[in-house]
Amino acid sequence: MDGVNIDLPYADGTLRATLPPGTRRVSVEPAGALTPLDDLDGAIRDALAAPLGLPRIRDLVKPGSRVTIAFDDHTTGSFGPIRPMAIRAVLDELKTAGVSGSQVRLVCANALHRMCRPAELERLLDPALVSEFGPRLSCHDAEDPEQIADLGTTAEHGYPVEVSRLVTDVDLTVYVNTNYIRGFTGGWKSVCIGLSTWRSIRVTHDPDGMSMSLQRNRMHAVLDEMGHHLEARLGRRIFKIDTLLADPYHAARVFAGDVDETRRAALEVQSQRFPSRRAAAPEPVDILVYGVPDSSPYAIWASLNPILTLISMGSDTSAA
Repeated sequence: MDGVNIDLPYADGTLRATLPPGTRRVSVEPAGALTPLDDLDGAIRDALAAPLGLPRIRDLVKPGSRVTIAFDDHTTGSFGPIRPMAIRAVLDELKTAGVSGSQVRLVCANALHRMCRPAELERLLDPALVSEFGPRLSCHDAEDPEQIADLGTTAEHGYPVEVSRLVTDVDLTVYVNTNYIRGFTGGWKSVCIGLSTWRSIRVTHDPDGMSMSLQRNRMHAVLDEMGHHLEARLGRRIFKIDTLLADPYHAARVFAGDVDETRRAALEVQSQRFPSRRAAAPEPVDILVYGVPDSSPYAIWASLNPILTLISMGSDTSAA
C-alpha cells in the first residue's frame, strides 16, 4: 500500500516525508483565529482608561514620581507596533498627572536571554523612541548584582524573589506584555522572570516546572506566589498591559490593570481558542512525527538551536 506524503516544517521550508498508511494529521492550532484590531492605538488607550482591578495610571502617580516602563524582549514573537504605541499611551497618561518623560526609564525585560543590540531595540520600539530615551533605555542585566534587589523569600514555599532595581527603586512600574503563547507567557512571568535573576528563574525553568497549560498551570502558581510577595514587599502595585495577537504583527486584544486580572481576562479568551492538548488526537498514538522549523522563540535574529526549537515547538504537525 502507498504511504501518506506529508510536508513537515523544516528550517526555512518543508521536508517531504512518506509515512505509513493510516497516518493521522493532528493540529494544535487554535480553533478560532482572532481578528486584528482596526485601531490598536485606540484599543490601548481604551484599556488604560478602564483598567481591571486598579485605578488609572494617572491616579497612581503624582508630579515628581519616578516610573519604569518595561517591555517584552524579542523572544515573544511579537513584531508589530504594540510596544511603541503602548509606551507612548502610558507616557501620555503620566503627562496628564504631571510626570514628564525625563522621569521615566524604559527597560527590555530579557531575563537571561541575550541583550538586544541598539538596532534590535529600534526594531522592537522605533528609532524615534530609542533616540528620545537614549541612556534611559536599557536591557535588563540579570548578572550585575548592582542592578538587583533581593526581596527575600515567599512565606509559603520559600521561593527566592530577586528583581531589577528599576522595579524596586521607582514609584510605579508599568509592564507591556506583547504576546500570550497559550498559557506560558504573561502574568507574573513578565516581571518575576523577565526582570529577575537565575536564583528566581531556576525555580520554574526546568523540565518539570515549565508549562503552557491554560488551567492548573504549576509554573504560574509559583510565579503568582512570587509576584504577590513582590507587591507586598514594595507596598504598591504593578500595572500591566497584556496583549493577545492575531498574528506576529497584529494585536487582537488588549487588557490593562492588575497583573492577576489582566491574565485572567487573557486566559478566558485563550481557553475558548485552545482545546486541551489531550483532546487534539481522538485516541493515543504510538509514534509522533513533527518537523523542526527555523522559528524558535530562542533564535530570533540569531542562529537556530535545533534542540531548543524541538522542545519549544512541540507536536505541531503529524502523528502516526
